[in-house]
Amino acid sequence: KLNLSYNIIYSFKYDQLNESCYRTNLTYLDLSHNIINVCNLKLIENAEINASHNVITKEKLTLPDMLSIKVNLSYNYISAPNTANENIYFGIQGIKNNAKYERGQTVEYYGIEEIANLKIYFREQQGETVQETLVKTLAKDEEPYTFGLGHYRIEFDTETKTDESADILIYIIPQKPTIKMFRDGKELTEIEYTFNTPTTIKFYGEENAQFAYKLNSGELVYANEIEIKDIGINIINIYQIVDGYSSNAETIFIEYKQKTLKGWIFAIVGSAIFIVAFYFIIKYYPVLVTKHIGKSSANKKNLD
Repeated sequence: KLNLSYNIIYSFKYDQLNESCYRTNLTYLDLSHNIINVCNLKLIENAEINASHNVITKEKLTLPDMLSIKVNLSYNYISAPNTANENIYFGIQGIKNNAKYERGQTVEYYGIEEIANLKIYFREQQGETVQETLVKTLAKDEEPYTFGLGHYRIEFDTETKTDESADILIYIIPQKPTIKMFRDGKELTEIEYTFNTPTTIKFYGEENAQFAYKLNSGELVYANEIEIKDIGINIINIYQIVDGYSSNAETIFIEYKQKTLKGWIFAIVGSAIFIVAFYFIIKYYPVLVTKHIGKSSANKKNLD
């Protein structure tokens, strides 16, 4: 038995295991609670596999060739999987416990052991108490359920709670705001991260959304724009707030530099040199030409 759970493994291919040891004699492999995205289980020969609680998608999953192999793939992001093989257990897909998701997150349910359905409750905080409202009972193989904004609890309809059927709490929040920069009343074509001219950053998002920002870990300020004009490094965390729910921060780092006279000095000195040179050329060039031609053409009297 090999337990690799609760690590930071992001890719797993079964053929990477030692041929003479793990691939031949392994009876159980636990890959759960990692960050596996690419998962190739094609060459499994004997082992039962637990690959639950990862970030595996349908496009990057290769199932075992042997149909008798048992694989637990619950709590991943495998959309509309093929459930024909009962040994491949998909359970619940699309969400994980105590996670925050941006608006539009969906959940799909393909059964957990003998549990036929799960119940989705909307949770609302009222002072010290939490009030719950049932919003959906999702049976096995039904269409995916898409969450609205809010705090939810997912309950499996069973008397005995296990790791695979424990309640799940999730938060659905707005997307991060988008930002645009303006200078002298005109929108910049690209976001700039270093400048020395006062610049306004404006925030955009959903209709009727509120916006707030923190500048350099200061107090939260509710506004839909901020003007950057103070010299130094500015760290700005920007939030979109919809119906009281705040997004994750959109963080930008901006350096406001002090204007220098260096460029102006070079420009002035360069202009002065050009003017002086031009003056001497205009004043003395005909004389130089005359002398030069006169010397080389001494026998031609009317050359000038």
